[in-house]
Amino acid sequence: MLFLIASISALGIIGDGGRPDHVYAAVLAVLVVGTVLARLRLRAMVMALGATAVAQALVALGALVAVELNMFKNLNRLRA
Repeated sequence: MLFLIASISALGIIGDGGRPDHVYAAVLAVLVVGTVLARLRLRAMVMALGATAVAQALVALGALVAVELNMFKNLNRLRA
């Protein structure tokens, strides 16, 4: 979690960093909300961590799709 916070604020996960990286804050929000709702009970925490993993995968997939769409948009602009 500490690495994710450092990556969002300083390193830049997507490209040069900035606003696109703030999407990864949603993963932390899922983790915090899941932990609060689970009240640190074992089975509920398993589901909360599973939801966090799914959120991480969805954000990464969304970032890849967004990068690909921007690449295609730039290619079309170069061809025109």
